[in-house]
Amino acid sequence: FRALLPSPFAQVQELVGRIQTGQVQVLFIHGLNPVFELPYPELAEALAQVPYVVSFNSAVDETAAQADLLLPDHTNLESWGYHVPLLADRPTVSALQPVTRPLYDTRSTADVLLALADALGGEVKQALPWPNEVAFLQEQLAALGAGIWSGFRRQGGWWAEQPQPESPTPLTAAPAPPLALASASPDYPL
Repeated sequence: FRALLPSPFAQVQELVGRIQTGQVQVLFIHGLNPVFELPYPELAEALAQVPYVVSFNSAVDETAAQADLLLPDHTNLESWGYHVPLLADRPTVSALQPVTRPLYDTRSTADVLLALADALGGEVKQALPWPNEVAFLQEQLAALGAGIWSGFRRQGGWWAEQPQPESPTPLTAAPAPPLALASASPDYPL
Protein backbone atom coordinates (compact mmCIF):
# COMPACT_ATOMS: atom_id res chain seq x y z
CA PHE A 1 0.00 0.00 0.00
CA ARG A 2 1.23 3.49 -0.77
CA ALA A 3 -0.22 6.96 -0.73
CA LEU A 4 -1.01 8.41 -4.13
CA LEU A 5 -0.24 12.04 -4.79
CA PRO A 6 -2.55 14.07 -6.99
CA SER A 7 -1.44 14.11 -10.60
CA PRO A 8 0.33 17.30 -11.63
CA PHE A 9 -1.41 19.45 -14.20
CA ALA A 10 1.35 18.55 -16.69
CA GLN A 11 -0.06 15.00 -16.80
CA VAL A 12 -3.48 16.36 -17.77
CA GLN A 13 -1.86 18.41 -20.51
CA GLU A 14 0.05 15.31 -21.67
CA LEU A 15 -3.19 13.29 -21.79
CA VAL A 16 -4.90 16.00 -23.85
CA GLY A 17 -1.92 15.97 -26.23
CA ARG A 18 -2.10 12.18 -26.58
CA ILE A 19 -5.83 12.39 -27.28
CA GLN A 20 -5.34 15.11 -29.89
CA THR A 21 -2.78 12.95 -31.72
CA GLY A 22 -5.14 9.93 -31.76
CA GLN A 23 -3.17 7.83 -29.25
CA VAL A 24 -6.13 7.29 -26.89
CA GLN A 25 -8.89 5.01 -28.18
CA VAL A 26 -10.61 4.19 -24.87
CA LEU A 27 -10.66 6.32 -21.72
CA PHE A 28 -11.96 5.16 -18.33
CA ILE A 29 -12.91 7.92 -15.87
CA HIS A 30 -13.51 7.05 -12.23
CA GLY A 31 -14.35 9.30 -9.32
CA LEU A 32 -13.54 12.54 -11.13
CA ASN A 33 -15.32 15.30 -12.95
CA PRO A 34 -12.40 16.98 -14.72
CA VAL A 35 -14.58 18.80 -17.25
CA PHE A 36 -16.09 20.77 -14.35
CA GLU A 37 -13.20 20.73 -11.87
CA LEU A 38 -10.33 21.82 -14.10
CA PRO A 39 -10.11 25.29 -15.64
CA TYR A 40 -8.96 23.75 -18.91
CA PRO A 41 -11.55 23.82 -21.73
CA GLU A 42 -9.18 21.89 -24.01
CA LEU A 43 -9.96 18.79 -21.92
CA ALA A 44 -13.67 18.84 -22.76
CA GLU A 45 -12.81 19.35 -26.44
CA ALA A 46 -10.32 16.46 -26.30
CA LEU A 47 -12.85 14.10 -24.66
CA ALA A 48 -15.10 14.57 -27.69
CA GLN A 49 -12.27 13.17 -29.84
CA VAL A 50 -11.86 9.93 -27.85
CA PRO A 51 -13.72 7.15 -29.70
CA TYR A 52 -14.96 5.49 -26.49
CA VAL A 53 -15.24 7.13 -23.05
CA VAL A 54 -16.45 5.08 -20.06
CA SER A 55 -17.60 6.86 -16.91
CA PHE A 56 -17.74 5.05 -13.57
CA ASN A 57 -19.16 8.04 -11.69
CA SER A 58 -22.12 7.36 -9.43
CA ALA A 59 -23.91 10.48 -10.71
CA VAL A 60 -24.27 12.04 -14.13
CA ASP A 61 -22.03 15.08 -14.08
CA GLU A 62 -20.42 17.24 -16.79
CA THR A 63 -17.78 14.60 -17.60
CA ALA A 64 -20.18 11.64 -17.52
CA ALA A 65 -22.51 13.53 -19.87
CA GLN A 66 -19.77 13.28 -22.52
CA ALA A 67 -19.23 9.54 -21.97
CA ASP A 68 -20.29 6.82 -24.37
CA LEU A 69 -20.95 4.32 -21.59
CA LEU A 70 -22.07 4.95 -18.00
CA LEU A 71 -21.24 2.20 -15.51
CA PRO A 72 -22.18 3.77 -12.17
CA ASP A 73 -20.01 2.82 -9.24
CA HIS A 74 -21.33 2.31 -5.72
CA THR A 75 -21.48 5.41 -3.54
CA ASN A 76 -19.04 5.80 -0.64
CA LEU A 77 -21.43 4.20 1.85
CA GLU A 78 -21.85 1.14 -0.41
CA SER A 79 -18.16 0.59 -1.24
CA TRP A 80 -15.10 -1.34 -0.17
CA GLY A 81 -11.70 0.25 -0.42
CA TYR A 82 -8.80 1.73 1.48
CA HIS A 83 -7.00 5.02 1.98
CA VAL A 84 -3.33 5.57 2.73
CA PRO A 85 -2.86 8.97 4.37
CA LEU A 86 -0.03 11.14 3.08
CA LEU A 87 0.87 12.33 6.56
CA ALA A 88 1.02 9.94 9.48
CA ASP A 89 3.59 9.14 12.14
CA ARG A 90 3.50 5.46 11.15
CA PRO A 91 2.45 3.32 8.18
CA THR A 92 -1.35 3.45 8.11
CA VAL A 93 -4.10 1.99 5.92
CA SER A 94 -7.64 3.22 6.65
CA ALA A 95 -10.50 0.87 5.87
CA LEU A 96 -13.43 1.77 3.68
CA GLN A 97 -16.25 -0.70 3.98
CA PRO A 98 -19.92 -0.66 3.09
CA VAL A 99 -22.42 0.33 5.72
CA THR A 100 -25.43 -0.31 3.49
CA ARG A 101 -26.35 -2.44 0.51
CA PRO A 102 -26.32 -0.72 -2.88
CA LEU A 103 -29.57 1.16 -3.36
CA TYR A 104 -29.50 0.86 -7.15
CA ASP A 105 -28.17 -1.62 -9.69
CA THR A 106 -24.56 -0.43 -9.42
CA ARG A 107 -21.29 -2.33 -9.38
CA SER A 108 -17.89 -1.40 -8.00
CA THR A 109 -15.40 -0.24 -10.59
CA ALA A 110 -12.86 -2.75 -9.31
CA ASP A 111 -15.33 -5.62 -9.81
CA VAL A 112 -16.09 -4.41 -13.36
CA LEU A 113 -12.40 -4.31 -14.24
CA LEU A 114 -11.71 -7.70 -12.63
CA ALA A 115 -14.63 -9.26 -14.55
CA LEU A 116 -13.32 -7.70 -17.75
CA ALA A 117 -9.84 -9.12 -17.09
CA ASP A 118 -11.38 -12.54 -16.44
CA ALA A 119 -13.32 -12.39 -19.72
CA LEU A 120 -10.24 -11.30 -21.68
CA GLY A 121 -8.13 -14.10 -20.21
CA GLY A 122 -4.46 -14.60 -20.96
CA GLU A 123 -1.93 -12.09 -19.62
CA VAL A 124 -4.63 -9.67 -18.49
CA LYS A 125 -6.29 -12.32 -16.33
CA GLN A 126 -2.90 -13.36 -14.95
CA ALA A 127 -2.12 -9.76 -14.01
CA LEU A 128 -5.53 -9.36 -12.30
CA PRO A 129 -6.35 -12.85 -10.94
CA TRP A 130 -8.76 -11.88 -8.14
CA PRO A 131 -12.43 -12.87 -8.46
CA ASN A 132 -13.60 -9.62 -6.82
CA GLU A 133 -12.50 -6.50 -4.98
CA VAL A 134 -12.81 -8.06 -1.52
CA ALA A 135 -10.47 -10.92 -2.48
CA PHE A 136 -7.97 -8.35 -3.77
CA LEU A 137 -8.12 -6.39 -0.51
CA GLN A 138 -7.75 -9.54 1.59
CA GLU A 139 -4.66 -10.63 -0.35
CA GLN A 140 -3.05 -7.20 -0.18
CA LEU A 141 -3.67 -6.99 3.57
CA ALA A 142 -2.30 -10.51 4.11
CA ALA A 143 1.10 -9.11 3.10
CA LEU A 144 0.97 -7.00 6.30
CA GLY A 145 0.62 -10.10 8.50
CA ALA A 146 -1.66 -12.96 9.45
CA GLY A 147 -5.13 -12.11 10.74
CA ILE A 148 -5.03 -8.52 9.52
CA TRP A 149 -8.34 -8.72 7.61
CA SER A 150 -10.56 -9.11 10.69
CA GLY A 151 -8.71 -6.35 12.56
CA PHE A 152 -8.82 -4.12 9.48
CA ARG A 153 -12.61 -4.41 9.39
CA ARG A 154 -13.13 -4.25 13.16
CA GLN A 155 -10.76 -1.34 13.90
CA GLY A 156 -11.36 0.62 10.71
CA GLY A 157 -7.87 0.09 9.36
CA TRP A 158 -4.34 -1.06 10.05
CA TRP A 159 -1.39 0.88 11.44
CA ALA A 160 2.06 -0.01 12.72
CA GLU A 161 2.31 -0.25 16.51
CA GLN A 162 5.31 2.06 16.81
CA PRO A 163 5.68 5.51 15.24
CA GLN A 164 8.14 5.64 12.36
CA PRO A 165 8.66 9.34 11.75
CA GLU A 166 10.09 10.38 8.41
CA SER A 167 11.42 13.67 7.22
CA PRO A 168 8.76 15.28 5.04
CA THR A 169 9.55 15.59 1.37
CA PRO A 170 8.39 18.79 -0.29
CA LEU A 171 5.75 18.48 -2.96
CA THR A 172 6.59 20.08 -6.26
CA ALA A 173 3.85 22.42 -7.35
CA ALA A 174 2.57 22.02 -10.87
CA PRO A 175 2.28 25.26 -12.81
CA ALA A 176 -1.24 26.60 -13.02
CA PRO A 177 -2.86 26.61 -16.45
CA PRO A 178 -3.00 29.96 -18.19
CA LEU A 179 -6.28 31.66 -17.42
CA ALA A 180 -7.87 34.46 -19.37
CA LEU A 181 -8.73 37.11 -16.81
CA ALA A 182 -11.99 38.92 -17.27
CA SER A 183 -11.72 42.67 -17.03
CA ALA A 184 -13.02 44.12 -13.81
CA SER A 185 -16.20 46.11 -13.99
CA PRO A 186 -16.06 49.73 -12.78
CA ASP A 187 -18.64 48.89 -10.11
CA TYR A 188 -16.61 45.98 -8.73
CA PRO A 189 -12.88 46.69 -9.19
CA LEU A 190 -10.46 43.96 -8.24
